[in-house]
Amino acid sequence: MRDFIAITAKLLGSVGLGFRDPPCGRLLSSAGRVSPMTSCLVLRRWMRRHRAVLGVAAALWLLGAIAGVASVRRIVHERQRDQQRLVETTHRTAAEGALTSC
Repeated sequence: MRDFIAITAKLLGSVGLGFRDPPCGRLLSSAGRVSPMTSCLVLRRWMRRHRAVLGVAAALWLLGAIAGVASVRRIVHERQRDQQRLVETTHRTAAEGALTSC
């Protein structure tokens, strides 16, 4: 089995492709040497394999972020409007009190 893997790795290496040895999780280079797979390589392969799912997740995250920003802006605007109304009501009540005391 190892001979088959080594021959296949050499053939795939000449094309520029890597070949993973499934039982031990190591990468066979084009020269037939075995090197351990780094976590970065594993992550890049996983991301390449699942790029459609990652694209949908990124789009949904972006929509959620936009909705969150819009909600916060609306809340801030309503708070400012309520504070302005409170100031206007306070001024109006003070002015009416000054007129009635005369």
